[in-house]
Amino acid sequence: MLTLNAIICLAIVIRLFMFRRNAAKYKVYYSFIAWGLICASGAVAILTLFNQPFHAQAAQVVINLLFFVCMLKTKGNVSQTIYVLFDTHKHSKHHKKGVNQWIK
Repeated sequence: MLTLNAIICLAIVIRLFMFRRNAAKYKVYYSFIAWGLICASGAVAILTLFNQPFHAQAAQVVINLLFFVCMLKTKGNVSQTIYVLFDTHKHSKHHKKGVNQWIK
């Protein structure tokens, strides 16, 4: 279970690290969130590599796996992931187009 969790966390790090912004606008707060996610996920992989006392429960592995699937779906774009999860702007221009445009 521990090795599987480390592999999933390493995959999250790679997906986030390989994100290409292209023409998207740079936003500092999303960059800090992505940086924190990379550090936290990378720490799990490093702790496992050096056999530090760390235990992975099945629920943690499932959460990390689902988060990795979200990162794959949005191609590593943290802002799209957060937008879909916390869509509170019911009258924004993005809501009129539909949330499905972000999930494609």
